[in-house]
Amino acid sequence: MKKMLSVMLALLMVFGGVMTAFGAESAAPADVQGTSYEEAVKALLEANVVSGYKDGTYRPANTLTRAEACAFLVNYLAPTADELKAAADSGFSDVKGWATTYVNYAVEKGIVTGYKDGTFRPSNQVTYQEMAAMTVNALGINPKTLTGSWPNNYVNKAKKLGMYENISVSKANGDKANRGDVAEMIYSLIKSKTASASERIAAQLAESQKALENMESISYEMVMDMNLSADGESVDMTSKMNLDMILDPLAMYMTGTVNSAGTNQEVEYYYVTEGSDLIMYMGMEGEWYKMSMGDVNTYLENSDPTNGLDMYLEAFDTIRIEGQDVVLGKPATKIYCELSDAYIEEALETVGVLSQSGLELDDATKAMMENVIGMMKGFGYEMWVDNASGQLVKVRMDMTELMGSIMGEIMKEAAESDPEAAEEVGSMTIDKVVVEMIVSGINTVKEINLPAEAKDAVDIMTGV
Repeated sequence: MKKMLSVMLALLMVFGGVMTAFGAESAAPADVQGTSYEEAVKALLEANVVSGYKDGTYRPANTLTRAEACAFLVNYLAPTADELKAAADSGFSDVKGWATTYVNYAVEKGIVTGYKDGTFRPSNQVTYQEMAAMTVNALGINPKTLTGSWPNNYVNKAKKLGMYENISVSKANGDKANRGDVAEMIYSLIKSKTASASERIAAQLAESQKALENMESISYEMVMDMNLSADGESVDMTSKMNLDMILDPLAMYMTGTVNSAGTNQEVEYYYVTEGSDLIMYMGMEGEWYKMSMGDVNTYLENSDPTNGLDMYLEAFDTIRIEGQDVVLGKPATKIYCELSDAYIEEALETVGVLSQSGLELDDATKAMMENVIGMMKGFGYEMWVDNASGQLVKVRMDMTELMGSIMGEIMKEAAESDPEAAEEVGSMTIDKVVVEMIVSGINTVKEINLPAEAKDAVDIMTGV
């Protein structure tokens, strides 16, 4: 068990700089390899926008149904599970099973409508004209701003958006749309959005980095929702941390709350500079304890929040604007970032550094960590940048699959090298890990004062 914990610690040190969402790269289905559809289908499958069949095929020549069109477009919009579930019941008697939530959401957002007889006809095949209309609606474009009459008004708009550039049919006909061409239409939007927004994103992120140059203090909140399962039982845990930090001299105030199985545990921390040492004071249930964290300069070098925020702003390769949002009551731009190969290579180098840092990293452990990091290609995280100041205000990751993958690698290694530890952990699985960090203020913390009762804290190491 000790070895497994050291592995998890090492991996968290590698991954701790950037919050990521797991999305390992995979080969395109065999029936699209070598076709004009390959790039689009592969990218959209990895992004969970389109879906294939249980036999591993995509079947690009198959025509698309109305239900499938709803699913593809809703996946493109990427609502949260709660948003999808909260969509009003569309009330169609002929919509059942897997398609229900997608149709409900698509109808609520004005992407598509039903028929006058109260049916939706989910199995009806979609024409290229209808697909153009549904996609334009999904983008939130007001139909009243389109020129001409149906279907030319939607088709012309779709052409301007580049949706017809790579499809093999007439650009204004009523033929049934096939799954390959629909993938091309949706993929063209993603590429267009990325290209057209790149300059604006670069400018916003440059402003965000500039705002960090004169940082003297920072306040942020971090929330982690986790669900673990073991031996048929499930445990939900929510951890919430609020932190104020002053950089010179280094001082921090942090409160934390952990809710597990309906029980709250609250902890209060102060970190203060005393001489050349950083001292941690911890208050819990009315008792105070303290511990030396070592040389304050070393700690500041390794924990400078400026470096941490810069990492979010620099670790990406692919970026795209996802839309506008509101964070802390102010307009903000939501940006999706995908890790760069350079960051992944840096993470691999970190494994070598960790192996010399006193952690228990033998050759098998290092190989396992390198395997996990190798799967980081394609990982993505979300950032929100304040429109007025250009400052980074929020970062979000869904680490569910990533942490599940890490747990799987640890269990695999443990089963081979430490069977007793593997048996002790049992059938533990990680069902949910979602983390959000919200930066509530830069240069707003003026002072951090240790409370009087903490000055009599018991030293954890000496008991005095």
